[in-house]
Amino acid sequence: MRTRVVTLTLALVLASSLARAQYGASPSQLILNPENPAIFGQIEFGARITTVDGDEARYMRYRDLRDGPFFDLTALRQERGGFVLIAAARNVGWRDQRYQVSLERPGTFRFRFLYDQTPTFISRDTRTPYDPLPASDGSASSTLRLPDSLQTFIQANPTTNFRPAIEAAADSRYFDSRILRTTAGFDARYTRGSVDTTVNYQHTGKEGNIPFGAYLQIPIEVPLPIDSRTHDIRTSVEWANAKGLLRAGWDGSWYDNRAAQFVWDNPQRVVDASNAGSQGRLAEWPSNNLMSFNVVGVYRMPRHTTVNGVFAMGLWNQNTTLLPFTINTAVTFLPTPSRPTAAAKADTTSVVLNLTSHAWRLFDISARYRLYEFDNKTPPFVVARTDGNPDRVTADGSANVWANPAIGRTGSEPLGYKRNYIDLDASYNRVRNTSLRVGYSRYAADTHYRVYERVTEDTFRLGADIVGTQYLSLRSVYEHSQRRGGHFDAAALVIAGEQPGMRHFDIAPRDRDRLWAVATLTPAPTVGINASVAWTADTYLNPETATADKFGLQDSTSTTYTTELDWEPRAGLSAAVSMSIEDFGGMQQSRTGNATQIVDPTRNWALDESNKAWSGIASLDWLSGIKNTELRFQYNYTNYKGNYTHRLPSNTTLTAPIILPAVTSVESRATVDLRYFLSKRVAIGLVYWYDNYEVDDFSLSPDVVSGVAQPAVEAGQSATVNALMLNYFYRPFKAHTAWLRLTYGF
Repeated sequence: MRTRVVTLTLALVLASSLARAQYGASPSQLILNPENPAIFGQIEFGARITTVDGDEARYMRYRDLRDGPFFDLTALRQERGGFVLIAAARNVGWRDQRYQVSLERPGTFRFRFLYDQTPTFISRDTRTPYDPLPASDGSASSTLRLPDSLQTFIQANPTTNFRPAIEAAADSRYFDSRILRTTAGFDARYTRGSVDTTVNYQHTGKEGNIPFGAYLQIPIEVPLPIDSRTHDIRTSVEWANAKGLLRAGWDGSWYDNRAAQFVWDNPQRVVDASNAGSQGRLAEWPSNNLMSFNVVGVYRMPRHTTVNGVFAMGLWNQNTTLLPFTINTAVTFLPTPSRPTAAAKADTTSVVLNLTSHAWRLFDISARYRLYEFDNKTPPFVVARTDGNPDRVTADGSANVWANPAIGRTGSEPLGYKRNYIDLDASYNRVRNTSLRVGYSRYAADTHYRVYERVTEDTFRLGADIVGTQYLSLRSVYEHSQRRGGHFDAAALVIAGEQPGMRHFDIAPRDRDRLWAVATLTPAPTVGINASVAWTADTYLNPETATADKFGLQDSTSTTYTTELDWEPRAGLSAAVSMSIEDFGGMQQSRTGNATQIVDPTRNWALDESNKAWSGIASLDWLSGIKNTELRFQYNYTNYKGNYTHRLPSNTTLTAPIILPAVTSVESRATVDLRYFLSKRVAIGLVYWYDNYEVDDFSLSPDVVSGVAQPAVEAGQSATVNALMLNYFYRPFKAHTAWLRLTYGF
């Protein structure tokens, strides 16, 4: 591995590029004081070592910090013959490597190339009894099998606790759950006179596996294979002068899922039966394509007034071959699908119009109109029969007739919507350095096949700004919104098998109040103080339903406070401290009951949710206090606590709920970056990171839920397994990472 990394380093130095390091990249800092401005740059190389006690995957979630050498070309810039070359490379040879090259002749031509890898490390502790196991790079099979002997035993002993058999089959069968996203692309721009022509292409590939729920008689988690490719192309031609701009473009996107379907064994059956299959099958996300045409225009009018607009039209297509109704060979009588492929189509239309004007000394006005329409043209699928024969299969089990054909449902519902937005704002600037603002917005949507076919929301805004003063700046706004639904269709909920009093939070009638303010205080040239507050309160109304029958989200609140102090007593020395408090809460109401209890309010229960997070950041940069030495220090701390409390009405017939413990997590992170200059161009450095993550979650902590067969069986307890998991839980960790590096600037 080390030889391969060094070889890649030498081969790719000249093809590297300037890139902003992502979170977790080696912490390069630029020297860049060029003696020759025609060519200059900086390289860093050295060794890295990491130790992790606990969940290594969570620590390296989107980065690669394994032991070994590293090389960064943090900057290379060369000018020759009117051309400018900029290049960089980061973490060469590792899973999160990145390369970028830019070649430009200012005013005429520009070409940029990007290659980037982003890992997603989900778990190293996952294990499963299924064969085959995912490979070391995360790639997984689309067909998972269990030993026939295991299926035979469980089928023959359905009431026996078979947790030991499942655990034995999964013993020591650990695998990495991970995904690697690879992106490669380029964009080119050519300018001739006042006309710019651009072409952009990007290829994105994803490969690996993720934990995924697959139900077959019992809940089952499987390593679902991910293997997809996406091709995106964007083109445009733009003309501009001092009065305006006109641009026309065409975009295309093609998504190809190479893992189109997935098959897995049922642990409770070895042969198919009329009421349960020995295996399940599901379709993954289908391959599809999208094309879009767009026009953008900007025109500068007299008296400091500008209008601009965007019009875009898109065509969405998905025509993947449909899977049969079931993979269960014991289910023999089912109707033929109404067509062999999805034939899914949708047209989209988007319009944005903006006007801003500073035509009057005391007033500013702005107006915006937005339209987005998703016109679903997919032909309906027939899903209910009138001859009494089966028309569906439940989870590869038994064939069934639609539960309530009396409601007249005969086909699928091609969901679509049309959304209109209008925003109007005006500001009054009579008082020096102060602006008073008032605004109004209206949102109106046609929502097809929803409980409300029409949704409107009116929002009124008041704001005040103080800008341009030496010591204080302030921006603030208060909003009050009222969302209402029209054309109420209670049958839509009955068709979906939901309570008539259920309301979906995205379209439900709601009153909302919001306040947002941010202030900056500069009491002295070396001191800055920032503070902000954001508050939102939502109340859901459900006016068609009595209080006892209102279900879904009832109310929610969120409040965020932040403050920051910056201090820079002299050049080369600065410090900052910031703190924030975030508080979120909500209440939802539900009902537990069978077909006869569905109208019984004594079966109601409510869930109160309360979440609070405290976080703080402290940093110190000491760049000139010690001869030839730079020191940077930062400490981050986050503390989260969430409470979930069940409430029952006074006349309840439900059993008292279990009191759930709080969900807590604490994360702290300290970084030290020390560099000593041996000369003007050469420096040696040491970088150290410390991370500590603690978590306690009643649903996914390993000390609460253990093993792959659930529920856990305590000593002397007999229980039938009702779930098969992947052993993916929230685990704590402590980690240390250190870099020893040499920096050379040229």
